Amino acid sequence: MPDYYHEVLAPVLRALAHITAGRPRTAADTLAALGEKAERIGGVRVEREIIQDTLARALIDSGNPARAAALLHHRRTTRQHHTYENLLLAPR
Repeated sequence: MPDYYHEVLAPVLRALAHITAGRPRTAADTLAALGEKAERIGGVRVEREIIQDTLARALIDSGNPARAAALLHHRRTTRQHHTYENLLLAPR
């Protein structure tokens, strides 16, 4: 079994279990501890962004919306958008 299962997927699953059990702070701590390891999940960018979105939700639910906003702002302002995303973000 590749080590990313143990180092990345297992913590993500534990974090989801904490969220569903009403422990968002523990979930946020678990996901935040992943740091750059989350990149090792591979696949398309959306899979990594799901981890970030889950972290943002856990941060909000644990009373830290400013940290969640900073996380999402950083992602939105530093990554390349697909053409369709640029169209969706463009003013009408």
